[in-house]
Amino acid sequence: MPFICFKCKEEFTISKLRWHLRVIHNISDFDSFVCYQDGCMRTFSRYSSYRKHLIRVHADVDQPESVPCVGNAGTVDGSFFDTCEDIDCAENFDAECAEDFDVVRGTDNQSEWSLRDEHGVCTPAAIFIAKMRSSETITMQHTDMVVETTSSMVSEIVQHLKKFTLDRMKMAVEKSGDLGSVEHEICEEFALYEKPFSGLSSQYLENKYFVNKGCLIMPQEKVLGHRIEQKNDYVTGVTTQVVRYDAVSYILIESVLKKFLELPGVWEAIQQNTCSDDGVLRDFQDGLYYRKSLHLSQPNCITLGLYNDDMETTNPLGSHTGVHKLGFFYYIVKELPAAYNSLLKNCHLLQIYYSADRKKYGFSPILESLVDELKHLHQEGMYISVEGKETHVRVVLGQVSGDNLGMHGLFGFTESFSANHPCRFCLIHKDTMQTTVFEKTELLRDKAIHDQHVYEVSEDPKRVSTTGVAGPSKLNELGYFHITENYTPDVMHDLLEGICPYELKHILKALINGKYFTLETLNERILSFNYGFSDSGSKPAEITKNCIYSSDGTVKQNAAEMWCLMRVLPLMGGDLIPGNDDHWELLLSLSEIMTIVFAPAITSEVTYYLQYLIADHLELFKELFPEAKVRPKQHYLTHYPRCIRLVGPLVKFWTMRFEAKHNFFRRLSHIVCNFKNICKTMAKRHQLTQSYRFFCKEHLESGCLEIGKGDVAVLANFKRGLDVAALLSLGVYDDVYSVTWVRHYGIEYRTGMGVVIDVDTESEIPLFGKILHIFVVDGVVNFILELWHTLYFDRHLFAYSVERMKPVRLKVSTPKSILDPHPVHFRSSYQKEDCSCYVIMKHKPWY
Repeated sequence: MPFICFKCKEEFTISKLRWHLRVIHNISDFDSFVCYQDGCMRTFSRYSSYRKHLIRVHADVDQPESVPCVGNAGTVDGSFFDTCEDIDCAENFDAECAEDFDVVRGTDNQSEWSLRDEHGVCTPAAIFIAKMRSSETITMQHTDMVVETTSSMVSEIVQHLKKFTLDRMKMAVEKSGDLGSVEHEICEEFALYEKPFSGLSSQYLENKYFVNKGCLIMPQEKVLGHRIEQKNDYVTGVTTQVVRYDAVSYILIESVLKKFLELPGVWEAIQQNTCSDDGVLRDFQDGLYYRKSLHLSQPNCITLGLYNDDMETTNPLGSHTGVHKLGFFYYIVKELPAAYNSLLKNCHLLQIYYSADRKKYGFSPILESLVDELKHLHQEGMYISVEGKETHVRVVLGQVSGDNLGMHGLFGFTESFSANHPCRFCLIHKDTMQTTVFEKTELLRDKAIHDQHVYEVSEDPKRVSTTGVAGPSKLNELGYFHITENYTPDVMHDLLEGICPYELKHILKALINGKYFTLETLNERILSFNYGFSDSGSKPAEITKNCIYSSDGTVKQNAAEMWCLMRVLPLMGGDLIPGNDDHWELLLSLSEIMTIVFAPAITSEVTYYLQYLIADHLELFKELFPEAKVRPKQHYLTHYPRCIRLVGPLVKFWTMRFEAKHNFFRRLSHIVCNFKNICKTMAKRHQLTQSYRFFCKEHLESGCLEIGKGDVAVLANFKRGLDVAALLSLGVYDDVYSVTWVRHYGIEYRTGMGVVIDVDTESEIPLFGKILHIFVVDGVVNFILELWHTLYFDRHLFAYSVERMKPVRLKVSTPKSILDPHPVHFRSSYQKEDCSCYVIMKHKPWY
């Protein structure tokens, strides 16, 4: 049975299709594949899965094409040569495909194993697999991947040798010449492939090969100082003192950026991502800071978004807590669209250091290599080659993100938030902070004031209590960047891990004491609430009495769970609260602040509304809870409106995605279990992972779209198939590939979910569509949406009341054409007499 190439739409047999994809289209076994058989548009990330799908689903398993064989041992028949002229592209199934047919038929493999054991093939392979599976440092998934890759490599080698041998034997038979020379050629060819791993037989040789290819950028060790340690000689029993060097593992920005910018699609995406011209702030390039900067807005300038954070690599409750705690620097290219920067593979590692070394030596020596390289990249720049054209680019530092503690240490501010001046944006005193609800412009820090404070502290260290400045920052040596012009507050830690747990504790305690509901009722609703598929992985945990009633406790949730709880709590418990309750109003005002701060786009006018909304919220908090202190994170809210005007939406700088990058190193530390030089080990393993992407020249869009399982069906079989066919410009009896889910830029869409398809510009009321079907037509994903009418926004439940349009109206959209990438869900309230459906959004409908 012929199979269709998803690239050129030509038909081939299974083994010829594989040869065609590799040779003609340069597609390796681990690229993306699309089925494209009989309208099936399922995607695969490995050739083996793709091949098995073709054979098991789309091949005629009852009548496979026969595999030619040799009749009598030791004889060579002319017809055999005719059928085997090109083993790579012969029109028959190769051995692995025949094996798949055996799986489909349910054939017993015992006889096959016995035969292969007699030839000494199966036993070594089984030992190889057993050895890998016996290691606790390798997962079963990775074992399967190694076996699959090795099998593919051996298969290609054997096929090449088969073809070469048969061609030479055929030449000898036809010419009736001396077989001795032919035999010599064959032996030389076999000797060449006898050791396929020759030259790659050790980690050193492997690394050397990839370094020479330019795709492996190894970390460099920068020595900070040294320490004396005790070393025991296990042979003599003598203990001696040895010198150990404290070092950071640094990865050159220029080397990584050059390879990254030269990847297919990267430079094109950067050039197409221009500033907004409608006055809406959508990213860093739309803010006043970027527009007024001569260094950032120049042509072919790459702006880096830097991130710093610490991570515990061992058990945080164990005896070695803090010993192997590491600090990380990551960076992203801010000119890339946010959808690409949300992918962890586009977040690059800069350096790793011991947190203890940072306390010992300070940030200055750790940042020395970074500052020197950024100076060079700003002054001299570098050249990249895109589509054969040399382009000169400059690289500058845009903004720095991180948690508040790390940012204060990095910028040279006091690392105590109970200090007299705990804010890095202004000089407000902690006592004045209790009654201040607006940003005081006269107290804002600037370059001249800060430099004066640094000088004062250097002369008298006690001056730190009057300025909040502990010392200089190495980043100020860049010249074009100053820490007082870093306008990126940490919205994740400020809101989701600071303000929300703190204020929610007081609010819930007041509501429970007011006998509106009990803690048991709240926990029952938390467990039974309809979160929908996208929020199912961040369901809030139950709230304990200790969290509510202890003097120093807060509501214990992680950032994702707290964000989910804050969104659903009004709908979850709004039916139990009267409309005039001030404590409920405090919760709603905090929710409104979050929907503005987390919005992906915002206008400058809205920031002034946000300014008064924050002031009203802080005043109400102090009025309802006069005994509670305003914490520094609550004060940071007063700076948010100005920061948004300067650098754009703050959610584009939040640390949520950067902290997800930690998971790679956290898992690695548990697998490696070697802490002799954990910084070097982790940096090296990360670069080995990155080298695969550079070696394969992976396209920027690679892996951005995944299509799940589905079936090929006729449109006439679907409800309202005639209307759907008209929307898709197809015939009613045409076939489509219907799937239950697709994943676009890491966000999963399923039938039954809702999406935002439009927004009324006057009322700012969004229009929603419910996904009825997901069809893939000619490689394009199409959502068949049922339109819902938005009635109003219910502020008490903090949700949009919606209903189905009558008569039913359908619309077709693609993942890229919907306004908001985040899907929504249609929910009902707990009020028995309320039959309405409600939609909760993560942010204001501004795009």
